Amino acid sequence: MKKRSFSARWRDRLLFPVALLFVVFEAIFRGAARLLLAILANVPGMARARAMIARLPARMVLPLFLVPEAISHLAGFYATYLLARREFVLAITLAVIVKGGATLATVWIYQAAAPTLLAVPWFARGHGWFVAAKAWTLLRVAPARQAIARYWLSRQPSPRSLAGRWLRRFRVMRAKLELWLIRPGTI
Repeated sequence: MKKRSFSARWRDRLLFPVALLFVVFEAIFRGAARLLLAILANVPGMARARAMIARLPARMVLPLFLVPEAISHLAGFYATYLLARREFVLAITLAVIVKGGATLATVWIYQAAAPTLLAVPWFARGHGWFVAAKAWTLLRVAPARQAIARYWLSRQPSPRSLAGRWLRRFRVMRAKLELWLIRPGTI
């Protein structure tokens, strides 16, 4: 096995926490987004709206997709700025309502018009880069996820102790949440 350079090891160590947070937050958002999109699919008129978007040409779908995408990123940057200024409630509200809503709209539009969007060469390249970055991130955090799972599964306090009961409950809840949040596949 080839030994990695000092700078490569430090780069990976610095990027690892960010990558881990990305995967965890993405998994949480993916589960919530699937649920919300399933609820929205049953709203009267949404099937017609989805079919209408699917029929639009690329020159109309691209702005329809990119505007909420830009709003999502701007809201994320502004929420970060507000967090830095210690305005926590406003930052969280902005992130959940504006960024979450815009991201949900982006996902819905992408699901409706993916073939049209991916027919645009520069969009398809960007999508490919995103998928590759996501795969790299998942690959980098897999050992940590496995190590954390092994650690928690190996801890065996007395089943009658308070800590044992809480730990057993935590494991059950974690397993259920993991099944719900970290399913293979994408939105």
